[in-house]
Order: sequence, then C-alpha cells, then structure tokens
Amino acid sequence: MLSYPNAHLLVTPAALAAELGLGSAENAQRPAPSAKAPLLLDLRPAEDFARGLLPGAVHLDLWGLSLKDTDPAPLDAFVWMIVHVLEMRGVNADVPVVVYDEKSGMRAARAFWFLEYLGHPSVRMLDGGFGAWMNAGLPVATFIDEASRGAERGEGVPALRQAQGALRFSKSASDAPGGVQAPSPGFDDPGRSSKSGVRGVPPQERTKVEWAGGEPPRVDARVATWRDVRDRLGRADVAMLDTRSRGEYCGTIVRAKRAGAIPGAVHIEWTDNLGPDGAFKPADELRLMYEAAGVTPDREVVTYCQGGYRAAHSYVALRLLGYPRVRNYIGSWKEWGDRGDLPIEVPGA
Repeated sequence: MLSYPNAHLLVTPAALAAELGLGSAENAQRPAPSAKAPLLLDLRPAEDFARGLLPGAVHLDLWGLSLKDTDPAPLDAFVWMIVHVLEMRGVNADVPVVVYDEKSGMRAARAFWFLEYLGHPSVRMLDGGFGAWMNAGLPVATFIDEASRGAERGEGVPALRQAQGALRFSKSASDAPGGVQAPSPGFDDPGRSSKSGVRGVPPQERTKVEWAGGEPPRVDARVATWRDVRDRLGRADVAMLDTRSRGEYCGTIVRAKRAGAIPGAVHIEWTDNLGPDGAFKPADELRLMYEAAGVTPDREVVTYCQGGYRAAHSYVALRLLGYPRVRNYIGSWKEWGDRGDLPIEVPGA
C-alpha cells in the first residue's frame, strides 16, 4: 500500500470489503457473523452516520472529549472515561478494529491513537474513509437498516448496544455503571506503574481495566504530558511537531490565553499528510516532507495541536512511515498556552 513501512495500519476499501464478505453495491450480500470480522467504528458526526454507514458499523463520536490538564489524576480520569466509552461500543482485544471518518481524517486518527495507547493489538484506519468506500461503489447501510437487523437478531441498535465480554471492569469500591468512578480529588500517585490499569487512583478505589484476553498496560511511550514536553525542550534528539494551522502556529489566531508555539517546534499542518482524494499521501512524499523539516526517524517526535486531534493524525502518518518513537501531546496548546509558567515563542515575530 503505497510502500509504507507500516502499511498494515491502513486498510483499503476493497480489502476491507473482502474481509467483510461484501461485494459491489449491486450484488451485496450481508456477511454471516464471524469472530474474525473487524469491529467497525464510525467516528463521523451522528447526522452523517444516520444518512449512511458501512454495514455493521458502530457509531463512536469522541469529538469534544478533550483534556486540558495532563497531571496524573486528571489524565487517569480522562483515560478511564475513554475506556468506558470504548467498552460500550464493543471494543475487544480479541477482535480487530477498523476506524473510519469521512476521509482519512482527524476523528478516526484520534480513535486510532487512543486504541494504540491502550494497547489494542490490531487497529487500522480505513484509508480515504467513507468517501473512498462510496467512490468504490461498495454497499452502504442506513441506521434504520441496521436497527431493523439488530431487532431481528435481538441485539438492539448497533450504535447503542453494549457488547458483553469486551473490556471488562472489575469493580472494587464503586457500583457506578460500568464500574467507572472518579479518582479522589487531588490524588497524585505518579510512581505507580500504569500496569495496574489506572494510575493516580488509590488502590482501594481502583477499577482494574482488562481486555478480554488479559490486562494490558497503557503504552506510555505513545503519550506526552506537559511535563514530558517541558523536559524535552532544547534536546537535539527530540522534534516538536506543531500540526495546527499556520495562523495558530504564528500567533495570529489565538485559541488559548497566550498565542504562539512551543519553543523550537517545527510546523507541518496535519492536512499536508493527505492527498486530494482524502487518503494519505504516498510514503515517499510524506517522508520527504518530514525529513526536509528536520523531523527524522532517529529523533523522538512529539506531536501537538490544540487538543490532541490533529496531532493524532500526524502521529498516524509518522507511524505509517515507521518512525519508532512518536508521542501525542494530548493536552496540546490549550493546556500549554493557558499555563503562564511554561515558555512559548511567536515564530516570525
């Protein structure tokens, strides 16, 4: 697939249709249920999902679920919430996941990043998204179609049903729905390993998060906090990658208490990862663009934007290229720009 070192992180519409047992729109047949068929997560707005979706897809809109404080306790609580949402959509470590958007967009990329951060062993993006699926003439269902099929099978509406045996929660001190509870206010336990599932929560109040096949650690090498960024400033072996618009980067567009950029950051807007068709550009083109800006595979790369959405997209692009050390600064400029104790620069000023 366009010579990406990590081509397995993408799937084309034709390849996905074959996995699902779907043909062209005119001779489409509903595939028989299969444990090996991927779970399809549609990250588009609800109104777009209602107008048409990949057959069997489940709706998951993470838009607006953002974090602007990456201290341990808020980060833990936020990740806890995301895990619960994924559980309710049927995410299971034993089942591959395919995420899609209208194109190869930031919504799907953010879900992809969350799943990799949470250690899911098999997550892919549909390259070109729903638009590419439509352009290939592949079958499209509607929300009404899927609800009717679900009712016939006694499963309910696919966008709302909660799969059993997906992410499991072992409740300890909470009877809240799904076993989710808020961490104790102000509790800070940075020394505790993330292998316990949730850091920053007292052990007696901890809900243990497990995939169906066992308990994975969060992959901390895929996330950056404000402390991680601060501690890497000025290091030659680290590239700070600003994926926002040029105006945000240069400080002419203000979306936090302060305007500008993280000192030393390189600017490559996330949309530069995509071709006119909404799919990722070929590997050679992406590699040339990043290496010309000094974002090279031998450096650790920390991506950021306003809230970790666009940054997740460039995370995916660099993962496709085989970059071994890429982090998404999930708090991004909203956190950094709002904090008066952290340094900034205004490029070109």
